[in-house]
Amino acid sequence: MRILLAANASYVPPRGGATRSNIVWLDLLAAAGHECRIVASDLAHDLRGKLEQIRDEEIQAVSSELDRKDGVEVVRRGGILVYSIAEPHRRTQLLREQVAGFRPDWVLISSEDPGQVLLR
Repeated sequence: MRILLAANASYVPPRGGATRSNIVWLDLLAAAGHECRIVASDLAHDLRGKLEQIRDEEIQAVSSELDRKDGVEVVRRGGILVYSIAEPHRRTQLLREQVAGFRPDWVLISSEDPGQVLLR
């Protein structure tokens, strides 16, 4: 099964309990053989702190800061591929691209979407 989670919160690094809870159950699904992806916000303004947390949590970069394409950072968190992007309009576009290309069986929208932009 392919699962795509969309969120306005930062997942690299994760902030707060909701994002960490989402990562836990996606980790379990990925460990069971399911393909899991996240399209999320890139809110880290403190690059040094972000890099330290990435190292501490053993998050593996798929594309580096220099290799970013269209502002998208791609990292692998265990069995989960995380796409992070700062600009909200581009995040919505990236979500559409992932739905079309990845063809998930389930698209889940995290609750940090008060204007329901991602849901639309």
